[in-house]
Amino acid sequence: MEHVNDVPQTYSLLRKWLRPGGLMSHSIDYSSHSYTRDWNGHWTIPAPLWRVVAGNRKFCINRMPHSEHLRSMKSAGFQVTKESINAAAALARDALALEFRQLTEADLGARCAFVQALAG
Repeated sequence: MEHVNDVPQTYSLLRKWLRPGGLMSHSIDYSSHSYTRDWNGHWTIPAPLWRVVAGNRKFCINRMPHSEHLRSMKSAGFQVTKESINAAAALARDALALEFRQLTEADLGARCAFVQALAG
């Protein structure tokens, strides 16, 4: 899910494809995928520069934090039943690009997560 361009729409489509009670399962990597030296350095790059870094790649990372994935799942009609987060050292808030300074401490430290959710 870290390579999906429109995450909310994708969760909505997954909800349409699953019957009520159907289970979806995702392992989501929130790291920079080696775009930066630090695992979470992708959140230090402002949007205009990120467009240059991403270039014309079809499957670049979307930089969406964990809480946004959960919010998108719930908005699409899923109920999260299992959530396991692997945490790592977070960056200092002042090192973040302005658009990422509102991230929670939990988001800043979430390197990857395993999530299961039931279709409502």
